[in-house]
Amino acid sequence: MAKVDLNSPFYTISGRLSKKDDVVYRTRNGKSSKYKMNMPKFLGSDKQLRHQDLVREANRLVSEEFSSAERKDYWKSVASDKSNSYKTARGAAFAYFLDKLKKEMSQEK
Repeated sequence: MAKVDLNSPFYTISGRLSKKDDVVYRTRNGKSSKYKMNMPKFLGSDKQLRHQDLVREANRLVSEEFSSAERKDYWKSVASDKSNSYKTARGAAFAYFLDKLKKEMSQEK
């Protein structure tokens, strides 16, 4: 993410504008310049990719769950219960589905 300093007398900018952007902005001695930088394209190890898929699936299940008002109210009641540490209904549902998916994966092995 690029950093923009509007308090500077030169209005400096430095860094990338997005993670997908290969153009990097740099300000040195009051002059801003841009250059292309080849960013490493590390996709991650097999374990990291499996975990990303697991989190993606848990998020999808939570979104489906929250499409129903009844289920959304249920998760709000779970989150408001003082016997757990969930601050939000979405957090409680995500933790439940992530744990459920992890157990299913361990049983498949």
